[in-house]
Amino acid sequence: MPKLRPVDRLVVDIPLDNLSDSYSSKPPHVSPEFNNVMAAGAKELSGSTLCCAQLGLALVLTASVGDRSYKLLFDAGPEGPLFLRNCQNLGVSLGDVGAIAVSTATGIIWGRCWRPSIMWRATRTAKCHAT
Repeated sequence: MPKLRPVDRLVVDIPLDNLSDSYSSKPPHVSPEFNNVMAAGAKELSGSTLCCAQLGLALVLTASVGDRSYKLLFDAGPEGPLFLRNCQNLGVSLGDVGAIAVSTATGIIWGRCWRPSIMWRATRTAKCHAT
């Protein structure tokens, strides 16, 4: 097993969570997506460019060590097309994902709802690990 090294930089993109829905109520510590989009400089809002909420969580973790980067997909929610749409709208590329970690609950959902071809096209040769 290779020796672990400290990470120089970690970027966490969140394509799916329970709080992205701009029409749902949120706890006080969560900023509505509309506020973040406008603060980033958007002059107009379009439904096709916003992220959609869904029960569950999806994280795309990109760790950089020196001049190398490693990308891990942790869960992806129950619906492949919605997850891929959110990744596209966020500008998150899945072509260089090196590994996928699927939690138990999501693994059950993946088996019923995900079409394997969708994920394979997005990640190509990633190793998949299930807990």
